[in-house]
Amino acid sequence: MKYIITILLALFISSNANANDYSIKDVCKYIEDRVTSNYGMVVMHDEWADRELEKFKDIKEEDEELLEETSNRRNKYIKISDIFKKSMDKESKTYHYLDCSDFRDDK
Repeated sequence: MKYIITILLALFISSNANANDYSIKDVCKYIEDRVTSNYGMVVMHDEWADRELEKFKDIKEEDEELLEETSNRRNKYIKISDIFKKSMDKESKTYHYLDCSDFRDDK
């Protein structure tokens, strides 16, 4: 039994020595980068959806096929934007929970 405990203790100590040491500052920086990149994606997809909406004004009502295609593309952009918004919301809550505002770089 002593040998098993000794072996397990040695394995535990050696595995902790090789573990990556991430600080809370590194985690906060990662989350901040994710939130800002998701925000950029939301803005971009919202702009694309608005462009598709502008196309509605130019399309005559008789061309239902083109109207449907434009509507489908616009809905696709809105769905993608919603996915990024949900992700951004979750990561923002994590950022707030970790109180990462203490680690922000003041530029």
